[in-house]
Amino acid sequence: ISANISVNANNHIKNYDRIFAFGNNVACWGGWQKYVQHRHTIEASGSCYFVRYPGGSTSNQYHWNGNGYYDSLGIWHPSSTTFSTGFICWPLNNGTRNDAYGDGEPSRITDGDLNTKWISYPNLEQPQWVYLNLGSQKTVNKIVIHWGENYATKYKVQYWSAGSWPWPYNAQNDNWVDLVVVENSTGGVQTHTFQSVTRQIYRVLMTESNSDRYEIKEIYLFNNDTQITINENNYRTQTDCITSSMYPSSYKRQNQWVPDFDFERFMQWCNSFEHGKVYPIITINMGTGTPEEAAAWVYYANKVKGYGIKYWEINNEISGYWEIGGPLSAKDYAQRAIEFIEAMKLVDPTIEVIVTGGCPPDEWSHLYDGKRYIESFLEYFSSKGKSNLIDIVGMHWYPFWPKSDETLSKTTLWDEWLPQIKNWISQYTPQPEKVKISLSEYSSCANATANNCDLSEALFTVDWVLCFIKNGGDMTNKWDVFNGLSVGPDGTYGDLAFMENGQLTGEYSRYAYQPRSSYWALYMLYHLFSSSSTNTLVEANSNQSLLRVYANKRGDKILSLVVVNKDPNEDYTATINISNFVPKLQCKVYTFSSNEYVWHMNGINSYADPSNPPTESVLNNVSNSFTYTFPKYSITVINLVEQNAEVASLPQISILSPQENSNVFGEVEIKANATSDIGIKKIELFFDNILVSSTSSNNISYILNTTKYLNGRHFIRIIAYDSENRVSIKQAVVNIQNQLTTAYSLLIDDCEDGDNQNNLGAHWFNFDDRGSGGNSTVSPYPFSMTQPGYNSSYCAYMSWKLGNAIQYPYVGLGTNLNDTGVYDISQYDGISFRFKGTQAYQLALEMPTDGTQNGWASYRVQFSSSSDWVEKIFLWKDFSLPNWSPNKEENYPLNLTQIRSLKFQPAEGLTAGTEGEIWIDDIYLVKLSTTQTPQQPPSQTTTYFNLNVLIQPQSAGTVTPSSGSFISGSTITLVAEAAVNYKFVRWEGDVISTENPLSLLMDSDKNIIAVFESVTSTETQKGTQIKEKYLLSVNKDDMNDVLTFEDDVEYLEIYNTKGKLIKKLSFPKTFDGKNLSPGLYYYKIKLKTQEVRTGTIVIVK
Repeated sequence: ISANISVNANNHIKNYDRIFAFGNNVACWGGWQKYVQHRHTIEASGSCYFVRYPGGSTSNQYHWNGNGYYDSLGIWHPSSTTFSTGFICWPLNNGTRNDAYGDGEPSRITDGDLNTKWISYPNLEQPQWVYLNLGSQKTVNKIVIHWGENYATKYKVQYWSAGSWPWPYNAQNDNWVDLVVVENSTGGVQTHTFQSVTRQIYRVLMTESNSDRYEIKEIYLFNNDTQITINENNYRTQTDCITSSMYPSSYKRQNQWVPDFDFERFMQWCNSFEHGKVYPIITINMGTGTPEEAAAWVYYANKVKGYGIKYWEINNEISGYWEIGGPLSAKDYAQRAIEFIEAMKLVDPTIEVIVTGGCPPDEWSHLYDGKRYIESFLEYFSSKGKSNLIDIVGMHWYPFWPKSDETLSKTTLWDEWLPQIKNWISQYTPQPEKVKISLSEYSSCANATANNCDLSEALFTVDWVLCFIKNGGDMTNKWDVFNGLSVGPDGTYGDLAFMENGQLTGEYSRYAYQPRSSYWALYMLYHLFSSSSTNTLVEANSNQSLLRVYANKRGDKILSLVVVNKDPNEDYTATINISNFVPKLQCKVYTFSSNEYVWHMNGINSYADPSNPPTESVLNNVSNSFTYTFPKYSITVINLVEQNAEVASLPQISILSPQENSNVFGEVEIKANATSDIGIKKIELFFDNILVSSTSSNNISYILNTTKYLNGRHFIRIIAYDSENRVSIKQAVVNIQNQLTTAYSLLIDDCEDGDNQNNLGAHWFNFDDRGSGGNSTVSPYPFSMTQPGYNSSYCAYMSWKLGNAIQYPYVGLGTNLNDTGVYDISQYDGISFRFKGTQAYQLALEMPTDGTQNGWASYRVQFSSSSDWVEKIFLWKDFSLPNWSPNKEENYPLNLTQIRSLKFQPAEGLTAGTEGEIWIDDIYLVKLSTTQTPQQPPSQTTTYFNLNVLIQPQSAGTVTPSSGSFISGSTITLVAEAAVNYKFVRWEGDVISTENPLSLLMDSDKNIIAVFESVTSTETQKGTQIKEKYLLSVNKDDMNDVLTFEDDVEYLEIYNTKGKLIKKLSFPKTFDGKNLSPGLYYYKIKLKTQEVRTGTIVIVK
């Protein structure tokens, strides 16, 4: 498709500072170690030099300083001079039911408890209200109101005559209809009957109080004598309630999780940036906070610590019902904001404060006055003579269209919204030219779907942000750095963050912490489209609606064009006409398209591959009129250099070895260099998104031991900074192809016997959340083995359904390694098991902590669903603690000598109502060794050989594993077990041997015959005579120097006096104890009859 683009470099539209134009958000709950460990990648994006904290809705229930006290009314008073980690609090007198983010607090108005109450914020000028949403239309003809000591003397009972969306408080028109009008109430318990109406939403509107606030203990709605409201202390099931304000009282829950990324750690992180100054925005708690608390934060930060934080924001989205303290009307918020701003500026007059609470730019005032929220807010400031307090007008906006084409079509909304907002600023503020406009949260969808992670998110980010700036915006902050994959309303998995947050483990761990598409969009805007000096958007137009263009006349003599092709199907060949700028004949072009980034939808294990930086190329024969073809669904930056100007190039990176897409194995040297016209400041080398080396020279090298990684694709990234902090990023893919020998060293359970005891003598179990107040279910319950298994009789099986009664429902099945203690698995490299399942799952290693918090640390690895039986092999290094765990890896590193159990659970991110099934069989602990043959490197394609085992005679016994496909060169262990009245004799076929177990090298397809013989009556009677106590001498005097066993012993286990398993022999013939120190030991012998015998062995010299 042909197109025309025109650029007039002399028609200046808007100056901007790239630091503030392309900012980001971080969250106190994100895990501070993660931010520290990945700071280099985060900094390279350019988007965190202007960063907002402590994180969205958390801001309205976060007390920033743990040093302080609660007064008798539940108000938190922090210290302004000393600090300890802040905490999440919960409202004490809320009327709005809070459940927006999975956990919540019931409304005090419908909790069925007359000892609790809603309290409105005191001294508000606007009438206050409470409405009850019955969920559907219901007939009501009576209301009973239990007032507190501060009651309404004048009020109305009303119903909403329109639909339920938009929410009545946010509707344009007043559709409330009076049912009861009370002019002189005396409080107490008031009962009102009225003509029956059938509606969904009913309201009590309070216009006059006996004091400065209102209090309601409980409201009941009836149809005659039938109670319609559900009044109970459960935020999930009680009648939904929304109130116009809330007294900012709160409490701290017992055992409440405490976010570890506290204010001081946040500031340390900001100050750790190496290549630019970080400017924080601090979002103040208005929901459960006070002006005193806000002023204390300013004082501590800027006066005590000297951080000089300039930008502060009063609350997060408190115009919405989902916020604790919300939904405030425009004038109620403005009245309270004045209190906050004056208290904060009394401490430090130099700060700048963002106001309007993050409301959408098109939100109504909640006052049915025909005005938008921002206009009504500004008007209130003006009416009180406080307009001089307004520094920055802020807003948030997320599209709610699930389809990417619909979302991308909305990026031009700023052409409509911002001119109107600027008019209001001009109308109501004394110096409108000094008032900035902020967008402190945005993404392409509020409820994350795959669109938030695919290529469309990058296109949206560039177009959305630049359209905002072009129309007068000054500051933006993407939501956010780390968040997490979850299922969206369309059933796809998405993430609002611009980097993966460490959820991906196991076979997907190579994609952990990878940049999402929006990361590369912000990287392009900050580093490629903008300069560190001045930036001015100039006139740029396209005649194609799907081809969006912006132009930046930079202070470094470059005219940058960014073109977003939003057409998913067509390339556009455009004639580009430049006026009032004469370019050089050659320029750099940077392209980001499906060649650089592809999102793979794989449920909770979704990932991007590739996720590469934009591709750099050179365009020749440039003039004031030239043509260029823009690929479909792409972002392109064209940097035109002014004729006769000398401009330093960005650092040039060369990855010298290994070559792109080469096969590597064993130890390999990664080598790269970077050059620059003005000198290299630093080079950073990453492998699989983890920083492994850095240098201040032009050359970097690193010896990588590839045997520590799974075979397959892996990623090298080089980041280079020049002396002026300009950045280049280059990546390469390598294929690790080590020849691994897998030894199936310790059988945990092959499930063949069908009982609940594994081969270590511990037991299987399943569990659900019903003991924690949940209603999830598992079956069979209690646990029992299920038929059939993987090519065998039994397996561990569970069907399950996640309930909706608690915030984080859970189910699982598992097996203890030791029923009464722990087990040492440190001598092994990992675990193998057979799996089949209808959802994604995670395997957890349960390790005891010191018991101070949560008792156990569960190191986990996730894996995807499979409709067929598959073998999963995970190395211990693949396991990590989940981000939400209160036990952190730095405090509780994985101790493989202290493992209690293995647990299989549904993967994180699955929601209430999800159902699934899981089958587990043949669990082994494995040892891996690497065979390196430098002269003959392994081929790029992994070779597998098939094993087929026959039992002769049929049903005379079993062999584990019985068949399967195994990597070429791997070694497997075959174990033959005779049925009753049979004994194992030998192996035949491709191997002739009497060894059992048998080590088998898979260097070709193998056909193996396990030969058994029936035993005579005499042999049947012959069995091992087992003693309760043994004395074993190891001094070579031929007395008591060996224990002998007959064929009836399945295994022998030796334990030390602490109950730790130190040796296990399968089908032993003898045991001499020569590798054990003298002393007392315990034994456990399992016979083929399933009988288990125990006793003691004393070893002496």
